Amino acid sequence: MGGMRMSSPRYEKPIIEKNWYRFRQNNIRGYFQHPAVEVFVEALDSDHADRIAERGIGLSFTEYCECCGHRWRKASEDDAQKEAPSPNGGVNEDNVKKVLIFKMGSKQLTP
Repeated sequence: MGGMRMSSPRYEKPIIEKNWYRFRQNNIRGYFQHPAVEVFVEALDSDHADRIAERGIGLSFTEYCECCGHRWRKASEDDAQKEAPSPNGGVNEDNVKKVLIFKMGSKQLTP
């Protein structure tokens, strides 16, 4: 008696939607700080981007100046973009990189 072969169900990897989030440094007290003037983070959502920026890169969302406001603002879903940012290399007058890019899954930051 021949047995019927059952094929195993085919599993596909789920598509994970990722976006790029831009963090723009506010020039408080007249100077910029490292790591860069602008930081782009690839993340699952704005909260994830904030965690990467704060814990992985070292941005501080608590630094505040009474006249200038916060140095860094947290990400917003309104700022999400699908397109990868293009690095505009170089440094500014404070010798701080202009752009820093962090791609999800990489252990290295792109200067």
